[in-house]
Amino acid sequence: MLIISWLLAFLVWGISVAFIAMDGIMIAFGGVFMLVSSVLLIWITLAVTASRCRDAALNPWWAASILIPYIGFITMIVFGCIESKPPETDQ
Repeated sequence: MLIISWLLAFLVWGISVAFIAMDGIMIAFGGVFMLVSSVLLIWITLAVTASRCRDAALNPWWAASILIPYIGFITMIVFGCIESKPPETDQ
């Protein structure tokens, strides 16, 4: 899911740059489109990372660490490599 959201981000940002390169009202539309899409993609990335933290039996607040520049990318890689813990069953 995370790879799909990053590919979607590159596509959306490319479209936004194309709009910004045009004259007139399209410059403002491209900027607003880029802002809205960036916020949505950050939201998706946080949700996927928090879900991955829960699967690995970590506190979901660790997902906020992806917002730190440079460290966030490393954090996403580490969380992706951590083995999932099986759910505990009450028997």
